[in-house]
Amino acid sequence: MDQMSSGRATTKSSHAQLSEFPEVLSTTAVQRLTGLSRSALYFYIRQGLVPEPHRTEGGRLLFSRDHVEIPRRVVELRRQGQ
Repeated sequence: MDQMSSGRATTKSSHAQLSEFPEVLSTTAVQRLTGLSRSALYFYIRQGLVPEPHRTEGGRLLFSRDHVEIPRRVVELRRQGQ
């Protein structure tokens, strides 16, 4: 968990490379990688488009790299008007 709070995921580009991030991703890292707002990401989770992330005992959501690919594709398709 220290990796996620250590500032490793600090790029502001929505075109960040997945290889720049640790194996376990914070909500902020997923937002930066996909270009989605926090509310849009949570909407996709509630709708079942993105799998439920792991939740720590403290309530923090932990995402894997797998959680990034689907939202990235959705964002890409929306930008293309599909």
